[in-house]
This record gives sequence, C-alpha cells and structure tokens, in this order.
Amino acid sequence: MARYRFVATLFLALLLPHGCTGPESSKPLPLKYKAEGSAPQVLALYEAWFGHPEHISVGYSSHDPAVLTNQIHKAKSMGISAFVVDWYGDRETW
Repeated sequence: MARYRFVATLFLALLLPHGCTGPESSKPLPLKYKAEGSAPQVLALYEAWFGHPEHISVGYSSHDPAVLTNQIHKAKSMGISAFVVDWYGDRETW
C-alpha cells in the first residue's frame, strides 16, 4: 500500500506541473467587462466582522464610525476609489 501511495504521489507531482501547458493555455481569456478611461479603478475589500466578539481581535471595530471615516480618508489618499463588501448573507444579527 505504501508503494502505491508513493507511485501515485510521484505520478501526480510529475503530471500536475505540466497540466496547463497546452497551446491554448498561453492565450489570455477575453474580458467580459473592460475598464473605462485612462486608468482602471482601485478597489479595497471591506470586512464587516472585525470587532465582532466571536471573531479574532484586530484592535478595532469595522462598525465604529470614527474608524470607518479614518479608513475612508486613508483609502482616498492611496488612490482607492471604492470598497467591495465581503458579505455572506444574513447568518447572524450583529
């Protein structure tokens, strides 16, 4: 059984790096949507669970208006134009 696992592992280790090297793999996929203007927009991810008691403590709360205001000002100064909210639906009421 150990020999079978070794052979299977060796086979996969040698096969996987070559799995996407066909002639079609180097062609870029067509974009469904393209950026308009001279430069694309820079987006940042907003994680709404920071500060929740059941989540790891990061030292601030994503629900604190002062924290959000500060983060928005910093984002603007770094050229970030919008936030994307990471949301998984109504699982809990916070």
